[in-house]
Formats: sequence, structure tokens, C-alpha cells
Amino acid sequence: MPTYTQYTAHFNKAKKYTYNYKIIDDAISEAYNQGYTAQQIANSLREPVGRIQYRVQLLLQENIIQPKYNTRKAAWRRVVRILETGLAKAKAELDNA
Repeated sequence: MPTYTQYTAHFNKAKKYTYNYKIIDDAISEAYNQGYTAQQIANSLREPVGRIQYRVQLLLQENIIQPKYNTRKAAWRRVVRILETGLAKAKAELDNA
């Protein structure tokens, strides 16, 4: 299956059965790490969400854009937050005793 990574330059007139991804790729690279979702990008470009999701996956694989967050780091932050709340509750119980 072709990845169409070579079809990102701007063409004045597209040939039949080709698609110009340059506009989509530029919009994704600008808006992806600013907190916009694929649905919001698709709505602003009037493109199907599946096409935006496909291009995001492809751009992530090509290292053109960076992932929004590190899931491992987010999981550890969640664990730390749970432990901190438990510690705060334990301190409150000790102060009340």
C-alpha cells in the first residue's frame, strides 16, 4: 500500500486519481500539538476524520510531528497523583488523632 509521502508538494493541477496532502499536512503540523483534536481539524478543513487520522498516524511514523504526550509519563503522573492524595489523607488523619 503506498504511503503517499512523496505527494506533499503543491501542484497547480492535480492529475486524475491523485490527492494533494500538502494542505492537510500543514494544518496538522500547526494544530496537532496545540491541543486540537482530529475532529476539530477535520471540521476546519472540511475533510473526513478518517483521512485526518490516517495522516496523523503517517506523520507520526515519519517523525514530522511529535506525539501529543508520552503515555508512560502520563501513567506515572497518575500513580503519583493517587499516592499524593492518599498521603494527604493519611496526614489529615494523623493531625486529627
